[in-house]
Amino acid sequence: RRGKQAKKSYKYFRGPQIKMIKQLSKYYRVPTLYNTVAYNFGAKKAPAKTDSIQSVDDHKPPMYDTSIQGRYASSLFTAASQKKSLHTIFGDISEIKNLFDNSEAFRTFAFNESIKTGTQMEIIKDIFSDRKFSELTMSLFQVVIENKRLKYIGKISNKYLEFYRILSKEEKITVISAENLSDSQKTSLMEALKGSELTSSTTFDVTYQVNADILGGLQIYTENEYIDMSAKSRVAKISSEIAKLVD
Repeated sequence: RRGKQAKKSYKYFRGPQIKMIKQLSKYYRVPTLYNTVAYNFGAKKAPAKTDSIQSVDDHKPPMYDTSIQGRYASSLFTAASQKKSLHTIFGDISEIKNLFDNSEAFRTFAFNESIKTGTQMEIIKDIFSDRKFSELTMSLFQVVIENKRLKYIGKISNKYLEFYRILSKEEKITVISAENLSDSQKTSLMEALKGSELTSSTTFDVTYQVNADILGGLQIYTENEYIDMSAKSRVAKISSEIAKLVD
């Protein structure tokens, strides 16, 4: 019964599902973070980034993480550093991460443990057949599939990207406003972000979102912090103070 189920799942993903995932993988191919930020600020074309990090002296990731995703990402980081491929792998992993985040079909495949390991690897090769992924990236897939950890590929990707961003002083930020920000407002925000000596050399990967519920102001999320400067939070604070007076 289990064999039939695996065979059925394999057929399911060999057909239109694989075609759809491959199409999505092309759509979600990721530019460098510099180009992403430049695009957000309306630049027509960004210059090539020349300060990419391909290796570190001790070949160790910048932080210690014993979680499942941390162990796989650390091993990948060390292997990539030894081969002077940290930024190369960063590009591969960025594409995988975006596909995982945006394709329900790919996530369903990754979480489907009924598919045999050999078949899973065949499907991965098929999905990324038009890519020139590093040998290390394909080896990562091989290892996680053999250890039945493919469902962790999204978390592993996130952790590797976090390691690299710490090294390269790249910060991923989500900015939420009540309405779309103008180009001049975005420029002012970027100047504010880079206004400190601590962040003047940081590259910010900014994602802008609109949420009318915050009424006004901004909410800013980094990977480690949350800053609420919204009108909604100020109203809530005032209401709380008034409630205390009434009590």
